[in-house]
Amino acid sequence: MSTVLITGANKANRCPQGIGRGFVKKYLERPHTTVVGTVRDPSLPEVQELSAFPRGDGSKILFLKIHSDSETDALEGVRSLTTQHGIDKLDIVIANSGIFKAAAHQKISQIKIEDLKEHFDINTVSVVRLFQATLPLQEKAINPIFLVNSAGAGTIAGMEQFAHFPLNSYAASKAAVNFLTRRIHFENPNLIAFAVHPGQVVTETRTAVARSLGAPEEGISVEESVDGLVALLDTATREGTSGKFLNYDGAPLPCELSSTISVRVNEITKYLDTHGLPPPSFDADSPSTLPADPVVQRARLDLIEAASALTNLAIGSADLTRWQVLEASSKYDEMVLHFLAHFKVFDAVPVHEPISYSELAKKVDLVEPRLRRILQHAFTNHYFYSPKPDFVAHTSNSALVANDPLAYAWIFHNVDEVEPWYSTKAVEAFTRWGDTTDPRKTGPNLAAKPGEEKTLFDLLETDEEGEWRGVNGKGWRVKRFGDSDKFMASGGALKAADLHVGLDWGALGKATVVDICGSIGNVSLEIASRNPNLSFIVQDKANLEEQFHNNIPAHEKFRFSFQPHDIFTPEPVKGADVYFMRSTLHKFSDKLAVAIIKNIVPAMEANKSRLVTQDVVMNGGDPTDQAENEDAVGTTRKQSPGLGQTGAITRLNTSIDLQMMVVLNAKERTREEWVWLFKEADERFVLTACKQPLGNSACVLQWMLQE
Repeated sequence: MSTVLITGANKANRCPQGIGRGFVKKYLERPHTTVVGTVRDPSLPEVQELSAFPRGDGSKILFLKIHSDSETDALEGVRSLTTQHGIDKLDIVIANSGIFKAAAHQKISQIKIEDLKEHFDINTVSVVRLFQATLPLQEKAINPIFLVNSAGAGTIAGMEQFAHFPLNSYAASKAAVNFLTRRIHFENPNLIAFAVHPGQVVTETRTAVARSLGAPEEGISVEESVDGLVALLDTATREGTSGKFLNYDGAPLPCELSSTISVRVNEITKYLDTHGLPPPSFDADSPSTLPADPVVQRARLDLIEAASALTNLAIGSADLTRWQVLEASSKYDEMVLHFLAHFKVFDAVPVHEPISYSELAKKVDLVEPRLRRILQHAFTNHYFYSPKPDFVAHTSNSALVANDPLAYAWIFHNVDEVEPWYSTKAVEAFTRWGDTTDPRKTGPNLAAKPGEEKTLFDLLETDEEGEWRGVNGKGWRVKRFGDSDKFMASGGALKAADLHVGLDWGALGKATVVDICGSIGNVSLEIASRNPNLSFIVQDKANLEEQFHNNIPAHEKFRFSFQPHDIFTPEPVKGADVYFMRSTLHKFSDKLAVAIIKNIVPAMEANKSRLVTQDVVMNGGDPTDQAENEDAVGTTRKQSPGLGQTGAITRLNTSIDLQMMVVLNAKERTREEWVWLFKEADERFVLTACKQPLGNSACVLQWMLQE
């Protein structure tokens, strides 16, 4: 049974459109919900009307008499919930009551102190009274929420838009309650507390505000506002929602976004200044990443999300779809990258000095007018820039690609293979084959004869027309694909170096690690770089063995060996300390992934061997400061930054998931889906850790067979 307390459930002046009334109606329709409505006088007919609202199965409504200006009503009323009604927890508290008196709003030089006090008492102090009264019952709930119905006028950062209107008493009281709500967030780590702007809702209070300002009275309906707010409450999290001031539809307010951007930039700048580090810039020799310190990375992820949202709002919905389809953030961006990579423009521009368009055109064998047009679009994404008329030079973005075959491999894999073969044909493939898990029912096979369909890996292995870094003919695409994977593992949000944070490898002592599908050993080399007591057996296809031996440095060869192995056959190494797979299972359907895991199980020793995987977890892993075994499977847990609905890591992970969908008919999985998958392979599997290094899109998951 869920219990929701709503203040201002109905107004004594018979206003039928109040937001509180809308909340009551919405929650009472849900099954097994107790709605507690606070009113000034429970005997009024309009209050009794609430009792006639449709109810979900097992739901009920109670009324408490609470005057917002009373010093004792809130405490006594909430106490009666336990003593008279047996309610022992409050899942949601909605502080909805408030006042706006148009006559009270004057310039500060003319404002009456008693009017200011009245607004503060009802709109601010009463919220504190309510919070103090309800906190003991909220602390007994799982994921309790304290919601404050505020107003856009209460933001200091956005005061300019209200500067011509003397909303001083009302706006100041709302600004104060916003401050207090954020303080509640910081002081109560187990509570989700946030303030909302309900939108321009057509209610008595909103109409009074509009009339006092001479502004239009039209706005959104109570139903639209409440629907948005309830949806926001349903998805609220401590990490993604708490402490924020949001619009009724969950979107951050523009003024709050700009404030977040300013605060986060200052945090990053302070860290860089304190440590004597240069700030990021578009200079060619600028650092390619910000420091890995958690303070910087948390600020960075918040900054990315806020800046993206503010850009989206500035573009506006009228232009967003038009611009996005035309520019596609992929269609012409990828085309330009393809041009720059194919004609080696990245390499042709000197890293530390500009070059004229005419000279560059000759070096890359492109006509100058077309080269200029390509580069003009590249400038908009800060690839290259023009330092003076008729010249072009590197930025930090373009310099990163210059002379790096791994970066070229990543670009070519996506623009030469993923886009033309798969993503542009995804709708047609889905229309023909539906929700299949067959990796052959994909774009390249739309014109294939039955029985001649090929997977991505078939296509990569059989193409004989091409060359990549010394490999001519058959196998050149395999080599390039391996380089693209190596590029992603070498830095950014998928870097293998974060494996050191996700698992304490040193604690294993002298141990053997079996790197399943370990390619030529790059990831194992990264783990080995900080763990001298570990030895590694790298397993993969036999045709990679020569590359593996060439890749392992001489001083490391004594603890590295290669073993040809097919993951669809039983694991040959018995009783190893760690069996490790990085981004392997996400390439396969559930059926095939279960088969792969089952082939490992007989080789493991229960309560000793660990199966460690590094994979995307769509609903997030635990921050690396959360202790091992602390709620590895449960839902009440902390969450890493960047994983909210619009987070930067979330966007990267949804992109990876879509890539798996269109290329292999596979998928990324939630934590619960990963647990189900391993349990399908063997009921004894227990997820003992699911760590997500800050800023990384993937988690390090640790599994054991427990008997």
